[in-house]
Amino acid sequence: MTETSTNLAVFDVPTFCTAHKISRSFFYRLISEGRGPRLLKLGKRTLISAEAAAEWRTRIEQESIFDAPAVEVPREMSTHDPAGGVLPEPGVLPEPGNATE
Repeated sequence: MTETSTNLAVFDVPTFCTAHKISRSFFYRLISEGRGPRLLKLGKRTLISAEAAAEWRTRIEQESIFDAPAVEVPREMSTHDPAGGVLPEPGVLPEPGNATE
């Protein structure tokens, strides 16, 4: 039975990088910044447990949510549609049968 890299109990560094589609240099940069996964050293081998990989993915996802820049919509696009009418406020749906001005 062949296991895919995401079904392994532990990853070595090259397998972890391949599975997560990151370069080894980026992996080591994350480690040096304290943002990498928890590492397990066994002799000369550096391993990452499946649990540590899952925790890292969750942490990185949270970082990307909170670090993402806010997208600013130009004022002229926020309240007017291309046809020249005024769009309803964001999150407010017009009542059925009532068109916006």
